[in-house]
Parts: sequence; C-alpha cells; structure tokens
Amino acid sequence: KINLSQCCPLFSGISENEMDKLLSCLDARERRYQKGELVISAGTKISRFGVFAIWTVEIQQEDFQGNITIVAQITPGQLFAEAFVGAGAALPVAVLSTEPSVILWLDYNKLLSPCQYACPFHAAVIKNMVKILANKNIFLNARIGHLSKRTLKEKVLSYLIGQARQHNSRSFTIPFNRQKMADYLAADRSALSAVLGKLKNEGILDFQKNRFTIQQNLLIKKKGNRFFSDCLLILYLFTCFPTGRPPYCSLYTRSSLLIGRETFIHE
Repeated sequence: KINLSQCCPLFSGISENEMDKLLSCLDARERRYQKGELVISAGTKISRFGVFAIWTVEIQQEDFQGNITIVAQITPGQLFAEAFVGAGAALPVAVLSTEPSVILWLDYNKLLSPCQYACPFHAAVIKNMVKILANKNIFLNARIGHLSKRTLKEKVLSYLIGQARQHNSRSFTIPFNRQKMADYLAADRSALSAVLGKLKNEGILDFQKNRFTIQQNLLIKKKGNRFFSDCLLILYLFTCFPTGRPPYCSLYTRSSLLIGRETFIHE
C-alpha cells in the first residue's frame, strides 16, 4: 500500500491522520485489475475519476484503422479521467492496465462539494486538483508541439530536447520503450528506429535502450543559430523602424522571427 499523502499530488498537504476521513468523504472505492484488463473503454461516460495506486496503466487512443497511439502512461499517485468527469463528457480514449494494478475511484461531485462536517482539507484538495489540471494541459500542449513538426526527425528531436529540459541534463531516461515511443509520436516503430540510428551516426545523440544523451555539438549549433536569429531580428527592427515603435500590423512579422527560439541545457 502506498502513502497517498506523499506520492499523490491531489493529497499534497493532507496528513495521514486526515487521509482516512478524507477518503470517506470522497466515497473512495478500491478496485483491482489484472494485467491487460481494460479499465475504461473509449466512449464511456463515468462519474468517478481514478487515483492509480500500484503499477502502471496506459491511456490509449485507437483510430478508425485500428492503429493505437499511447496518449499517456499513468504511474502510482497520478490521476486519470478527472477532466472528462468534470466536463461530463465521454472518454475518447481507453485506459488499459499494463500490470496487475490497484485503482482508487473517487466521487468528483463530492470532491467539489464540502461534506456536512465541513472538513478543512477540502479547500486544499480542490486547489491541488486545479494545479493538476493545469500541469496536464501543459503536458498535452507539449505533445501537440512535438506532433506538429513536419518530419519524424524533427518530432524525435523536439521530444528528446523537451526531455532534456525537463531533466535539466543532456543525459536522461525516457519512460517509453521503442514501440511506446513510436506510439507517442504517432510513428512506425521501424521508421523511428531508422531515424534514431541516423541521428546517432551523425553524432547528434547517443542512446542505450531508453537512456539518451544529446551531444554538446548539437547544443552549440542551436545556440549559434539563436544568436544569428537575434542579430537578424535586431537588424530588421532598426532597418524598418529606425525612429519609432513598429506598428501593430507588423507584430505578426516580428512574432514570426521570435517563434522557434530554443533554450537548451548548458554544461
């Protein structure tokens, strides 16, 4: 049994003494799932959201051709389905248990409505929920950014550089194997392996299974490109608008020069 107050962001700031009473207020229900068991099927509308307690589950999306894309992996202490429950919408994705798992199902309406005892920790839990939803929105925006790249090579580099930023290191471990990484990037596994092999041969990155290292020469190249783009921006502004502020109609042009700047990890 895991310590929910320590590993689950929803219960951050809640003491162990308060936990049992809080779970009772939220009408918590524990359920066990076998490996490969479907937790929620796509198109299902539910009134409870889950807190994952043991092992891992995957959130998957299947297209009309039967191709499966991994939207996210849920690890102990993380939530899932809370956004769809709050919106009263059916889930467009499926949730699959990848290992024998335990999930704690909580009543969303009771989370938002203080109980008759006016428990003081309800406000803290609601605040934690808002923060969780905000962080998930950031995660999904990042994935959209990766998938919006034109080529698979650009998608791979976008994802790996994002992971380097997240770990604040050029060397890091990603949570996916090759197949799951391919699913996350909506790519074919063999094509992904070919791109990774090419990037390794070019000296751009190195890897061993799911452990990656972005080489320093890539960072130097990108920093040089940023410096060059900054010089172009300054030259553009002083050439076109030497005596005043650029008019509103030129904001799009200025923004397009700024878009694409990258901040990379330094040694």
